[in-house]
Amino acid sequence: MKTLVTPPLRTGAERLPDGRLLGWAEWGPPDGAPVLL
Repeated sequence: MKTLVTPPLRTGAERLPDGRLLGWAEWGPPDGAPVLL
């Protein structure tokens, strides 16, 4: 089985109040439904 994963359109990171870093990435069409994993 071959699976194609494209690079994310945008990435970022936010520092939380307790010092941890929350990273995120965005894929898919701009008008698509948001999905959080």
